[in-house]
Amino acid sequence: MTSRLLELARGFAALTPEEVPADVRRIVRLQHLAAAGAAVAAGIAPGLPAAEHLTAARVEGDDFLAGGSSSLPLLPLLWAAAGGVSVERLISATVVGNELGARVGLLLSGSGKLGLRRPEPGAVAAAAGMAWLRGAGPDALAGAIASALANPGRLPGREAEAGDLAQLDDYAPLLGGLAPVKLSALNGLYLTRSLVVKSLTVADGLLVALEAVDEVLRRHVRAADKWLRCDQVEKIELRMALPAFIASGAALDGRLDAEAVCRSLPLAVGVLLARHVLGPGELSPAALAERADDIRHVASKVELRHDWALTLRAAAMVPAWNLDLAAARRRVGSLGALPLPASGDWSRLIRARPWTRLRDLLSSDPVDDQFSGLYPVELKLYTTRGGWWPERRETPRGTAAGGERESLARSRFSLARGDGARARRESAAERLLTADGTAAEFVAELSA
Repeated sequence: MTSRLLELARGFAALTPEEVPADVRRIVRLQHLAAAGAAVAAGIAPGLPAAEHLTAARVEGDDFLAGGSSSLPLLPLLWAAAGGVSVERLISATVVGNELGARVGLLLSGSGKLGLRRPEPGAVAAAAGMAWLRGAGPDALAGAIASALANPGRLPGREAEAGDLAQLDDYAPLLGGLAPVKLSALNGLYLTRSLVVKSLTVADGLLVALEAVDEVLRRHVRAADKWLRCDQVEKIELRMALPAFIASGAALDGRLDAEAVCRSLPLAVGVLLARHVLGPGELSPAALAERADDIRHVASKVELRHDWALTLRAAAMVPAWNLDLAAARRRVGSLGALPLPASGDWSRLIRARPWTRLRDLLSSDPVDDQFSGLYPVELKLYTTRGGWWPERRETPRGTAAGGERESLARSRFSLARGDGARARRESAAERLLTADGTAAEFVAELSA
């Protein structure tokens, strides 16, 4: 594990801002716009201490990469340490955090099945990005990653932290068979291209299913020139692949708060029907209490169903070994339709099964922007008048494939201070997408 971690760090420690492709730099600037918009809308500004950002924004609204969350806690830490560096160095530190967090998250996502601590990609991203910003070499960068894996609850400070690489040797079996994997160094593969900017504030695995409901509601407005009312819903049937089905939750023991809505698909659908949007503003206690009856009424009409055909399609990019298998068996019983290894030899499974997207990492030409994931869902919304509305989706809107990443990031930033400040912040967004100068000036305009 030590040698693999050093190998992983070596390619990124030497990265220069000039080496980062222009399209990747633009995606990272959009990532900063989206995260700053969320921070401002929540009543905090990017220049505040990182801990305040994390406390205020720790709802499942964070944008995500292939290996998991990256914007939190990485960006608030970089904003707080922005003094004295250039914008391009800030952007490059974000790239390093994104890439190492996503890679470590993907490579070690099977660790929980072997009784090991599951990695937190956001913590790895924060440690790696901050270490690179401070000029860490390969050993120091690897040490920062080791510290984040061994102490996932502790955020990196302004001073360099070194972890004990030997304590990570337990993870070696997971990496031993993956020596040729293109994740180990850049090789032109930037997982930052897989960034998903969320259109709705909900847990990652539920996003596409909720976007399917949102699309049906918008089609209803175009057809009838009005929103579908909560009392007009007879039934909402959602068929999903196994990862989303496991994550979809229920009513969470009757709770109706921000965390419950973000983790329960029926409650999230209820808020969307009641409010027509789902962002941080719809998750305040007052907003939820105001429409509580309607939200619960719609939630009771939602039927969640697992579909094996959709599961096998999703497995092309969400390997079976990345599932919580115990939770899967509780929800659907036998997992006989999934080709799972008997001995926990995940690397052999990756090589042998053509349906797993990670197998392509062993090829000479992996496709980076496809790592944003595949979440196939089939929806049928039945109304009390006897009609029904179908929808099929499988890719999040806020990706390159979904086509709305830039518009969603710009919109979130521009609307963060309300319609009155929209024109001013739209102009600021244009400048921030191309601005040079100091990182301090960049961060100040993010919060203006």
